[in-house]
Amino acid sequence: MRTTSALLLGLLVCIGTARAAPPPHIGSWVLTCSATSICRLRAEKRFVDKDGVTVELDVLSDRTALVPVLALRGLPAQAVMMASAMGTVGAWIQLDGGVRRALECAPNLDGYFCTPRGDAARALAAGLPTARTMTARVEATVTGMKPLPVEQKTLALVDTRQALATLAAAGAEPVPDARVAAASRLLPRTSPSTLAAMADTALKAAGYRDGLGDLPALMSKYRNSNTNPR
Repeated sequence: MRTTSALLLGLLVCIGTARAAPPPHIGSWVLTCSATSICRLRAEKRFVDKDGVTVELDVLSDRTALVPVLALRGLPAQAVMMASAMGTVGAWIQLDGGVRRALECAPNLDGYFCTPRGDAARALAAGLPTARTMTARVEATVTGMKPLPVEQKTLALVDTRQALATLAAAGAEPVPDARVAAASRLLPRTSPSTLAAMADTALKAAGYRDGLGDLPALMSKYRNSNTNPR
């Protein structure tokens, strides 16, 4: 009898806790919270999802407002730092087919983030609650290679105002800082074989099916295009 009562009490406590927790899905958004109750809002559909590497639309706090951020995750910090040192990334976000707002992209120990700043941040924060669609474009270039495949996708947004209110009430995760120096200190401790594996993963995520196996052909095409311009 005592065992049954204890089980029933535990079940009721679990149900009560589940009801008190923020809903994980709000329209086209997903709310995730850490153990410290700092929460992040992300679009349910990803812009990129290849070989464990993702590019997601997050909503974070820049201290003054909730802003949309493009977050690349799934690559080790060393690979992110190498890619950042070897090339550049350009990105923009557009709400409802309006003005394209440029993002500033920088590496971080948690991934690679493209964040709106200044006027772009203010405009996107003001327009996001009522936006029905969001288009994002990311284009990367690596020194010595042709531009990597451009990634562009439009997402339908549903119940965004409600999702933003829930995030604000729960406590939004801040926009991450670009801790370049801290991440770069990891590079000397990485073996050549590990670096090669990271580069292989990065190339496959960018759309090159054979990873490092595609590199000689890519470099040859690049050199030929520079030697024999049309």
